[in-house]
Amino acid sequence: MVEAGALRAYGSTLHMGSDGIPLTPHEYSELLTRLTSGRNVAVDYYSVGGIVAEFEGQAARMLGKEDAAILPSGTMANVLALEALAGRGGRVIVPYESHIYRDSGDAAQCLAGLNLMAVPGGFPGGEDIRVLVKRSKEEGEKVEVPIKALLLETPVRRLHESAYAPDRFKDAIGAARSANLRLHLDGARLLMWSVWCGKSPAELCSAFETVYVSLYKSFNTLFGAVLAGPGEIVDGVRRWRRRNGGGLPQIWPVALVARYFMDGYLERLTAARQVADVIFSGLDSLPGVSVHRPPNATNAALLTWDGATLERARAMKRTLEERGIHLPEYSEPDSGFWIKVNETWNNVPPDAVVSFFREALFPLTRVA
Repeated sequence: MVEAGALRAYGSTLHMGSDGIPLTPHEYSELLTRLTSGRNVAVDYYSVGGIVAEFEGQAARMLGKEDAAILPSGTMANVLALEALAGRGGRVIVPYESHIYRDSGDAAQCLAGLNLMAVPGGFPGGEDIRVLVKRSKEEGEKVEVPIKALLLETPVRRLHESAYAPDRFKDAIGAARSANLRLHLDGARLLMWSVWCGKSPAELCSAFETVYVSLYKSFNTLFGAVLAGPGEIVDGVRRWRRRNGGGLPQIWPVALVARYFMDGYLERLTAARQVADVIFSGLDSLPGVSVHRPPNATNAALLTWDGATLERARAMKRTLEERGIHLPEYSEPDSGFWIKVNETWNNVPPDAVVSFFREALFPLTRVA
């Protein structure tokens, strides 16, 4: 039997329900104190200059773009990017399961007057795009309202962080280019996709004029996003950021923390993925336990076991929390836990984690 406190001896606890590290207010405050001790952090003025400019330059280089701008949220990043590409009132093809269509409160429609044309599912293919473009031209016999842009999101949160199949992704981009559509990538979780597919972030978003990456999902900030693209577009986004109330007086704490975690992030997440592979294999070997990966999976997997119920799941969750392992809430529709790989999987002995799960699971599965 593995000692209950053994996991904590290896560092932080293991969080299995988040994309990043869920820092407590105390931990976040301590981190800011440490990052500002012994150095003169150049603050920004209404989100311009100082450490913010340093971070934006670093982010632009990582994404292979000319410039980048910090924004308070991914919603603002997506809306301002699409408005820049399609113009006010322009038509934009989006996936039905995308964040911009399902989770933004119609921000693109209300704030930028955009007409979002939703394709069913999360991963539009080339034929989906060609059909919409053709139909739009036919409608233009009476009133010409051409489609101007295409937004793709990958990985897709609503599909458990599944990513585009490479061939379908290439097909969609090719169809958009043939129709002269401008391209924006909702890459909130782009860096996770990079680790799981083995390509650099810059390579993955090279076909897109603009790309957005979440700062709190990967770099553990309290909030924030970064939008990268051509200098002319990013300059315009900075002006519209101010007009939309997003030019915060100072946003240096976000830039400072994001820059800190950006350094070496891909390498650390790659190591965490390797740890997770060992843990998944160990869990899969337990009687009646399965780890399911969705098609083109990135950092999410569904953990199920024979005889799972809500009551048993809650008991198991409490038992594991005593051992420093934090699970997300149990998904009754899926009869399991959707767990996510993040940096906290590093420096965790895989055999200890599997042993903790064995101890928590088997007493529960023996209950009549």
